[in-house]
Amino acid sequence: MSVAELLALMKQGLAGLKTYAVEISAQGPSLNLTGSGVVELVDASTVHSHLSVVSSGRPLELVVYGTSYYLKTASKWIKLSSTAYGGLGIGSIGNFANAMEAATTYMKAVAVVGPDTVGGVACTHYRVTMDAVALEKLYGNGFHPAEKTFDWDVWMDDNGRVYQAVSSVKVSKGTVTTSTVMSKFNEPVTITPPKV
Repeated sequence: MSVAELLALMKQGLAGLKTYAVEISAQGPSLNLTGSGVVELVDASTVHSHLSVVSSGRPLELVVYGTSYYLKTASKWIKLSSTAYGGLGIGSIGNFANAMEAATTYMKAVAVVGPDTVGGVACTHYRVTMDAVALEKLYGNGFHPAEKTFDWDVWMDDNGRVYQAVSSVKVSKGTVTTSTVMSKFNEPVTITPPKV
């Protein structure tokens, strides 16, 4: 399969996607994060998400409501600037659909691994070779790969809907592994900005 063919299939899967549930994990040197939540794609530029995250043993709750960002630690909600939210190092991890679309620019090659299942859903497993050098320029100080490329494994159904994605990136002090599992597509969700 070519990169263009995979992109066309992904675009098909994103068409009509309005909501989904997500489970996330990121592990590596000085990084231990797990979480889950729901995402609503209101339109092409507006996203609402509500995530419950445990980062290095510290429970956090995060709400993104359009261009407003909220963080809950212990029992208190605070409103964050976009800069402060970016400093959390979570970025668009909850909004996997947008992150996936942005990542397509950095795909170098695609291999079909074969049929598989995710959560009981029949999928095809693809292995995508990503351009780590270009991504380093994009992410700057937060991303320093030790090699020029890395693998991004993606599981999609026949309609291009992504059910799981896993990446493993070698860095100077070890390996950073991220995992995203998506489910409950287009099921009703309620996301509201918290009172601060």
